[in-house]
Amino acid sequence: MKIQSLIDSLHDIHSKSIFPFVIFDDTYKIITVNEAFSRLFSSHTAGNNGKRLDFLMIKDKEPFESISTLTKDQICRFSGVIFCVKEGLECNFCMTVFPVSTKPDNMYFYAIFKDTSDIEQNIVEKSLYALIKASLLKDNDTGNHIKRVNEYSRIIAAHILKTRPAKYPDVNHFFINKIAYVAAMHDVGKNRHARFYLDQAGAADIG
Repeated sequence: MKIQSLIDSLHDIHSKSIFPFVIFDDTYKIITVNEAFSRLFSSHTAGNNGKRLDFLMIKDKEPFESISTLTKDQICRFSGVIFCVKEGLECNFCMTVFPVSTKPDNMYFYAIFKDTSDIEQNIVEKSLYALIKASLLKDNDTGNHIKRVNEYSRIIAAHILKTRPAKYPDVNHFFINKIAYVAAMHDVGKNRHARFYLDQAGAADIG
């Protein structure tokens, strides 16, 4: 099969996939992408013509290096975490690369991405659920308080984004989604204190 036919076939297979997909050559110039890739990296790849993958950085290298610094042999078997800066935030992805053609004068590769924030959010949700369960063992009020703080935080952040976006540029939809989970962690220390102190009326007496 000719290389262009193979590229076209791969694009057709991944065109409607929810996972970002890109084909690039041995100079890291983008050849074709699917809709998911275009949406995810729109600020970096608008138009795609002549664009390179320089904006993708390797996570486990310090100082950070672009994916385009890898040699042809290295990129052929690359599978790891990369990141880029999007709307001022660092976004992490698992990137797996496969060779399309390995002829020395005509090398092409394709890559598929998985957003690691989905994995991180799943971990946060499970941690939050465990925290709420532990709090409920102490007293129902603390467990319900955690749920309320999460919802209040989400509502306030959404209001800030709607009414004062210029004053608080770090508050975006990603921030709102995240604070709706992590706000609960503000009370994590209560689980280490005896109920005697938590239920004590008036000022705390630790003498």
